[in-house]
Amino acid sequence: MAYDNLLLHWWKRSQSINESPPLPLSRIAGFLALLILRVIYEYYRDRRLPSDPRRLPLIGNIHQVPQVLLWRTFHQWSKKYIRAVVEESLRWRSIVPGGVPHPARKDDTYMSYHIPKGATTVPLHWSMSLDEQHFDNPLEFRPERWLAGPDDDRFTNFFGYGRRICPRRHIARNSLFILVARVLWGFEVRPPTGPDGQPKTVDDMDFGSAFVSAPAPFEAVFKPRSENARRVIETEWESTEKDINIIMDSIKEKQRSIGLDVRG
Repeated sequence: MAYDNLLLHWWKRSQSINESPPLPLSRIAGFLALLILRVIYEYYRDRRLPSDPRRLPLIGNIHQVPQVLLWRTFHQWSKKYIRAVVEESLRWRSIVPGGVPHPARKDDTYMSYHIPKGATTVPLHWSMSLDEQHFDNPLEFRPERWLAGPDDDRFTNFFGYGRRICPRRHIARNSLFILVARVLWGFEVRPPTGPDGQPKTVDDMDFGSAFVSAPAPFEAVFKPRSENARRVIETEWESTEKDINIIMDSIKEKQRSIGLDVRG
């Protein structure tokens, strides 16, 4: 089973499904870029994670990760640091940097600014999430900033506002959590080696300018962390449905079975 350039394979698959990468794939690609550049390659290049547990991380069994000392116990790290990585990923490179336009339904005033009825307001997520008044050195990817405790003044609304807030935001956060946990559980992630023998660099500002922003395709090397991890990964891959149409149809059927209105 080849793991090199795995992200490029995913990207090509997304292109065959739709001309523009769907929002979840955009965020997954963006997160993997962060994982390669920041979390694994830089922060943990001189450290080793504890041996992997026997089961893949799930929302229901994340508490079963081994109690092994790292710079904190892996149990504490998995519950807190991984969530911090997710929040920092959403902040550091916004998936919708320009925000979603909102019309004013009535005259309003905000911070002494008059907003007339019918005016269009655009929340610039890029500006708010990189505001130096709320985020020290905002261009730096630093998950630890989310471990310092709550900050009521800090921008955290990455999924929109009001009636048009993303209805799938909880699914998105939980999916990202599982993605982070599983990649860390199963793989050592590294940039490929260039002709000069040095790791290739990835431009962390090379993102698209479309409404949904995604990083340009890049190369990565995924190496299983252990023989057990390799066996589990290969078994899961072989038993997983890969036809996107079948996957979507099964989701629709599950929605219908619990009484949700499914259109299309």
